[in-house]
Amino acid sequence: MIREAEVALADFSEVLEKVNRGEGSIGKLLNTSELHDELNKTVIVLRDLLDDLEANPNRYVHFSLFGRKVKGFSTSKDKQKILEEILDSLQQTKKYPDFQ
Repeated sequence: MIREAEVALADFSEVLEKVNRGEGSIGKLLNTSELHDELNKTVIVLRDLLDDLEANPNRYVHFSLFGRKVKGFSTSKDKQKILEEILDSLQQTKKYPDFQ
């Protein structure tokens, strides 16, 4: 049992060394600012998209009550609900500007 613990600790130590050298996703996140910066840029782009979607919904969703040709995309009620939940969650991030 002690031998197994020693092997496990050696493996864990090796993983920590790789993280400290900046290897792998966790290592890059902890040791460089590039991934963090990219995540912040993505949040900003998503906020801009949400703002544009709210200001210009006709750019993204088109429908006709009389069977005319649909120019946007069609969606089911389930997918519509999922989209609304996503948009609502994105809108919640506006309340926390320090998230950047």
